Amino acid sequence: MPDESFHTFIPSISDDLNLTALSFAKETTPTTTKQTMDTFYSLYLIIGGEGILDTPQGAFPLYRGALLLKIPNHPYRIENVWDLQYFYVSFTGTQADAFLDRIHYRDTMPVWDGFEDLIPLWEKTAEIKGAGIDLAVNGIILYSFSYICSSHEEAIISKNYKDYSKRMLHVRQYIDCHYTEPTLDLKQVSDIFSYNYKYLSHEFKDTFGVGFAQYLIDLRLASAGRLIDRGIYSVKEIAVQSGFSDTLYFSKLFRQHFGLPPRDYIKEAKNRSTEEPTHHPASDENGGTPS
Repeated sequence: MPDESFHTFIPSISDDLNLTALSFAKETTPTTTKQTMDTFYSLYLIIGGEGILDTPQGAFPLYRGALLLKIPNHPYRIENVWDLQYFYVSFTGTQADAFLDRIHYRDTMPVWDGFEDLIPLWEKTAEIKGAGIDLAVNGIILYSFSYICSSHEEAIISKNYKDYSKRMLHVRQYIDCHYTEPTLDLKQVSDIFSYNYKYLSHEFKDTFGVGFAQYLIDLRLASAGRLIDRGIYSVKEIAVQSGFSDTLYFSKLFRQHFGLPPRDYIKEAKNRSTEEPTHHPASDENGGTPS
């Protein structure tokens, strides 16, 4: 049976809006960037592996299908956790500024999950060469933002969060923003979202394949490793800044996770700091600066 016909009216937009794509690239070499700031927008689509976006507002996990928006003059750092791979497109223009209002952007929530459907489109765009590349790249920017707008609209319409997977995404985003608070635990999050703690524990693990407590510990330990790599060498300070109130408990978990006690890891970090600095992906031929 053929699909039903449809007719959609498109709202008009200002003629003053413009959009300029600066660069488009695919990064498949695992790297960790230094903290930096750009003067342009960048939209990332994660296509494989795992990583962490580190910002002053918090750390945000990156998985396949995640869309990440970086806005001008905001510091960021992308850490490769395991074989992180992504596309990114850099752009500027008044239309880029208008996107922030359309998607209700907040710098405490710069990552959206569940956009695996966009990967084939970005892959196809990467195959285009020649004069049409600007149209194709502008197209994926607009199309990707339309997905974000649609996702945000669905969240507003479903304020009751009938889809438990969407509810768990909100729970995970809250944990990602507050994991450095030592008091954060399953009971507190359950109360915030008005769930029975046993129910939340079950649904969280069913959705993400990892228990609430382990997810929280992994976030905090990843934070501890980043702090050491930045040059913070006080075990107590690292523990506190990562969300641990008990230094001995932190040291035990750290050794289990990294295979070394914190002090030995710190010694190795000091040695690494005297070696060649962290590699930056080279700028592409169009002058774009990858992260």
